[in-house]
Amino acid sequence: MPGLGHAVLGKRKRALAFFLIVTTAFAVGLALDGEILAPDPERPLRVLGTLAVAATGLLDVVASRLGLGAGDALSATFEYGTTYLLTAGLMNALLVIDSIEIALGRKS
Repeated sequence: MPGLGHAVLGKRKRALAFFLIVTTAFAVGLALDGEILAPDPERPLRVLGTLAVAATGLLDVVASRLGLGAGDALSATFEYGTTYLLTAGLMNALLVIDSIEIALGRKS
């Protein structure tokens, strides 16, 4: 869950901000008909996109269970939406690294 690591470390304002930023980016991606990527043997680089979106954690799981994120390749906003979904995942992955650095005392 976005911001959870920071919340556990007592950085409540940061946690809330990060939760809102990542969740909003993810929601905008879905609203713009973005696609939650899945691995495709014919397109091996999609594995990277799949990992990026999966980094959103619970957001990815819930959206998939609700049938969201199928994407509409004919939509004018499809590429933008998919980019927002990828960005949300990559941001969350960086936030995980940030919370680890804080926990290890390398950052405040």
